[in-house]
Amino acid sequence: MRFRVLAVLAVLLALAAAVVSAPGTACACSCVRMGPAEQVEHATAVFTGTVTAVRRTPGGPLDPEPPVVYVFRADQVYKGELGAEVEVASSTSSAACGYAFTVGARYLVLASDEGGNLAGSDPGVPLTTTLCSGNREVRPGDGPLREDDVLDDEPLAGGLLAALGTARPPAAA
Repeated sequence: MRFRVLAVLAVLLALAAAVVSAPGTACACSCVRMGPAEQVEHATAVFTGTVTAVRRTPGGPLDPEPPVVYVFRADQVYKGELGAEVEVASSTSSAACGYAFTVGARYLVLASDEGGNLAGSDPGVPLTTTLCSGNREVRPGDGPLREDDVLDDEPLAGGLLAALGTARPPAAA
C-alpha cells in the first residue's frame, strides 16, 4: 500500500514538474504582405495626423498588456468620415503587432474598425491599427502627402500616393 502511495506521488510530482517547466506560448507578429492599394482597401480610415496624446486602457486580469489609445489631430483624410480629432488603439507589444506612435510626430495612419485586430481588452474606441496596417511616419505639416514626405529610407511610392487618392480636410467638429 505504501509503495502505491509513493508511486502515485512520484507520478504527480513528475507531471507537476513537466507543467511548470513547459515553455509558455510565444507571440510573434507575422504580417501578410500587401501592396499599397490592398492596404488602403482593407482600411476603414486613412488619414495623416499628429499624435497629441496617449492613454493606457485599464485591461483585465488576463490581459498583461492592455492596448493603448493614441489621439491624433487629423489634417488630411484619404478614406472614411473623420473629424479633426481621431482616436486609434493599438497593442503595446510589437510581438502582438502593436504599432508605437510618438507624441508630436505626424503619421500616415491606416486604421480598421474590426476590433479583432487587438489582443486583450476592448480599448473603447472604434478604430485600431497594427504593425501590418501600413502606418508611416511622415514629415511635419498639414498638407496632402507628397513623395518626399516620408522620414524613413523608403520614399512614398507613386503606387501608395495613387492608392490614397485625393486628400480632403477632416470634418468640422
